[in-house]
Amino acid sequence: MTQLTPWHEVERVKGAFTFPVTHIEEIVKTISRPDGTTKDQIIRKFIPGERIVDEVYMVYYPQGHSICVDVNDRAQVARLGLEAQMPYVHEESGQIIDPRNLPKSPKQLVLDKTARKENRVRGGLSTIEQEL
Repeated sequence: MTQLTPWHEVERVKGAFTFPVTHIEEIVKTISRPDGTTKDQIIRKFIPGERIVDEVYMVYYPQGHSICVDVNDRAQVARLGLEAQMPYVHEESGQIIDPRNLPKSPKQLVLDKTARKENRVRGGLSTIEQEL
């Protein structure tokens, strides 16, 4: 039996999302040499900043991780192929498979993994003493 799983699952989400960005500031200094010639020296400063967007694609992968991509970043969206419809095809017969008959989606795998981490008991003797 062939395992049928999509490469990724995409969900469009609205809200306020913050992306870290780095601005590069260039300063050009002219340096005079002892022989009378000059040379331009470029100094670059990396300035951290933030960019706020109101709509993103949440991309869930079956390996158990997810990424957030800005909807307006057309180059990134095209590179990842997020707007293309991905059909489910049986590898041996080539028939298109009904999505209702598929195993858990990548998003569901990520959510299940996160829920298991949150339900994990942490602490020890100090936690038990606090409950008493």
